[in-house]
Amino acid sequence: MRSITDNITEDKLLGEMSEISSLPMYADRKAHADRKAHAEKMAHQHRRRG
Repeated sequence: MRSITDNITEDKLLGEMSEISSLPMYADRKAHADRKAHAEKMAHQHRRRG
């Protein structure tokens, strides 16, 4: 990986971050967080309806 002094562009940095976050050890966490967020959203909508 290049250092900051190599003038890495924002797009390149975001791409690297995306690649890292898709690694299995992070992908499982993200999937769990997404499921939890969806469940909380559905519970919130259900409470609002009365």
